[in-house]
Amino acid sequence: MNHNNFQLQRSQLAQYVSPKILLVGLVTIITTLSQEVIAKANSNPQASQITTLTQSSQPVQQQLIGHWQTKNASNSEIMNFIFTAEKKLFMWSNSDNLAYELTYKVNSETKPMQLDIIPTDISQKVETIFEITVDGKMRLEIINSGPGKSRPTNFSSTTPSFERISSSIIPPKNIRFFDPTEKK
Repeated sequence: MNHNNFQLQRSQLAQYVSPKILLVGLVTIITTLSQEVIAKANSNPQASQITTLTQSSQPVQQQLIGHWQTKNASNSEIMNFIFTAEKKLFMWSNSDNLAYELTYKVNSETKPMQLDIIPTDISQKVETIFEITVDGKMRLEIINSGPGKSRPTNFSSTTPSFERISSSIIPPKNIRFFDPTEKK
C-alpha cells in the first residue's frame, strides 16, 4: 500500500459513524502500514547476537520504555513506537505524522516474550512476540501479526529490528493523534 492509498483509506474511515468500525479500520491500517514500512527493513540477526531480557539488570517493562524506530530500506520510511511506563504505546510513521495511542501488555515469562498491542476495541488486539538483542535492539514480529491472527511462535526472516533512539516517552510536537470518535 503506498502513502496515497493510506491517505484515501483514512479519509474513508473518517466518514463512518460508528467508533467501533473506525477502530477496526484503524487497527487494520496500523498493521498494514507497519508491515509495509518495516518489511525488508532489517536483516535477520545471527543467533549469537540474540539474548533474552533475563540477562539484563532491568525488568522487561523498563527496557521497553522509550522511543524506538525502524527504517524501511527500500523507501526510507520510518516507523516509530514509544512505550511508556503506564503501558501506553504511541505508533506513527514519519510519512504522515499521525499517531495512534494504544495500550500494551508484556509477558516476559515465555520464550520468545509476548507483546499484546491493544486498541480501544479489545477485539482488534494484535498478539505478537519480541526480544532484545545483545546490541540493544528490539526485534518485533509485526510482519506476521494482525487482528484475529494467532500469535507467531517464531521470528521470521523479515522480522524488523527497532533501534532505541531516546528514552523520551513524549511524542514529538509535530505529531497529530488519531481520534476514532472525530468525524471529518
